[in-house]
Amino acid sequence: MCLKALHEDPIMRHLFFLSNKYRVGTYLVGGTLRDFLLRVPPRLDYDIVLVNGVAGGFSQALSEAVGGSLFPLDRSADIYRIVKKTGRGLVRIDISPCRGRSITDDLKLRDFSINAMAVSVADLFGSGNPELIDPFGGRKDLEAGLLRVVTGHVFDDDPLRSLRAVRFAARYDMRLEQGVKDLIRKRAVLIERVSRERIRDELFMILSCRSAAKSFRLLADLNILGNILPETRDWGKVGSLGEYDLMTHAIKTLNEAESLIDGVSALMPSIEERIREHFDEKMGNIAKRELFLFTAFLHDIGKPATVIYDGDRLRFLNHDLAGAWMAGEVAVGLRLSRKVQDMLHTVIRYHHRAFNLKRIKKMSNRIRDHFFRDLGADNGVDALLLALSDARATRGCEDSKLASLVKDMVLYRYSGFPLKKMKPLLNGRDVMEIFGIPQGEMIGRALDVLARAEVSGCVYTREEALEFLKGWFRRKGAC
Repeated sequence: MCLKALHEDPIMRHLFFLSNKYRVGTYLVGGTLRDFLLRVPPRLDYDIVLVNGVAGGFSQALSEAVGGSLFPLDRSADIYRIVKKTGRGLVRIDISPCRGRSITDDLKLRDFSINAMAVSVADLFGSGNPELIDPFGGRKDLEAGLLRVVTGHVFDDDPLRSLRAVRFAARYDMRLEQGVKDLIRKRAVLIERVSRERIRDELFMILSCRSAAKSFRLLADLNILGNILPETRDWGKVGSLGEYDLMTHAIKTLNEAESLIDGVSALMPSIEERIREHFDEKMGNIAKRELFLFTAFLHDIGKPATVIYDGDRLRFLNHDLAGAWMAGEVAVGLRLSRKVQDMLHTVIRYHHRAFNLKRIKKMSNRIRDHFFRDLGADNGVDALLLALSDARATRGCEDSKLASLVKDMVLYRYSGFPLKKMKPLLNGRDVMEIFGIPQGEMIGRALDVLARAEVSGCVYTREEALEFLKGWFRRKGAC
């Protein structure tokens, strides 16, 4: 693609005008240029390098020209950012002085060859075709789909680049050069020096890319995953003899979860738009789609801590309860919000309820209502879809009965779930008057037991509720 087309960009026009006014050399570097050469949708992030100029004054002038807001990223290093809201989204322009005597010196300090390219803004608006400054063969690597590092110490300079390598591979469908893989494995432990906030942001950007399961497999193979999520280090060998490969199941479940979201039009065509809106919604700065995929990966996190031997079989008693607590701790460690922590805890804790609901012969709105009241409407949807993803990963095919149950429940949530809580079959006053039992702890216990009976499909009507409690009180010697 001809670089000359970049001069149609209004930001580049402002840059050209101010470059001439301030008599400084300005260069477009990095992501915007890379994406332009790849012919992917244009980025709204611009990385501008000034040669023989002071970024502070230039940045102020550019901010006024584009109508944006100026923020210092590092005053001591003379690095600034301009932010402007537009109809296309939030535009970010980062401006920094050249590191070294020339733009080539600056490019030597970049991470990957595909990001170590530049073009002079003056050349873009000059005559003829502007020159692509590409000392490390970035354009050739883009064409070959190969990710290479600029120097052997890129991961020492910033260990987060190992996660960025996986993200670039996923986003642009590239492969990592073998030397890059070897280097990441040798430096994998350095990721522990990076702030949890930066790791979190990069991890969820990876989850926003296509084929998240493939990326997580690569993270595991490169020894990165175990260093950012220590809980996963032994997932490939759960049990003293390594009989159960939890990592494989977790990645399969992640893959099925992504396929389920992508294929929702086939699964539930009548409410496809509502489900897509659900997953597009954000909790903080993270879309629910990425949070759901992360939950799918972590859903069995409690298994290693609860494994026991039952003859020649492995069992995981209460692993959902242990996993809910552990997933919450992971969320805390990644500096995720309290709301996200609660979401992870609830969905992992209760996703097995779908398997219990599948066994109920006669489904009722009261059972459906109890489920969504207990978990919350949105968490209930996530728990149901996680159960289906989990089953697909385990079986390798569809569990038709479970799929039917999930569709039924999700349809109810979006079409029949009442805004007001359904009137109970019996309330505390009813129980006291009918059975002659005084107010106290026994009444509360009776109502809890009755609620569980309703949820499990043992009780459907007021008459059945009365018979059920009559037998329960008799066994307790209360009447």
